[in-house]
Amino acid sequence: MERIGQPFDPGDYDSATVGGYFYYRSEQIPKVGDEITVGNVRMVVKSIRNRRIRELTFAIIPKKVLPAQPDEPAEASS
Repeated sequence: MERIGQPFDPGDYDSATVGGYFYYRSEQIPKVGDEITVGNVRMVVKSIRNRRIRELTFAIIPKKVLPAQPDEPAEASS
C-alpha cells in the first residue's frame, strides 16, 4: 500500500502480508466479497483457500467521493 501512497497503519497483526493486514482491519474471518476501505484504498477479497486470503483487488477512490471518516472533520463547501 505504501507504493500507492497509503501507508499501513501500525497495529498488532502477526503477518507482514496484505491478507494478514486485511484480517487485522476487518476483525473477523473474511469471506469472498468482503471489503474494507483504508484511507482512499478499497480492498475486496476475491479468493480464499483454507482460511487464507489468496487474492485481493485494490481500488483507489478519488478523495472527493469519499465520505468523511469518523475521526476526520467533513470539509465545508462554499
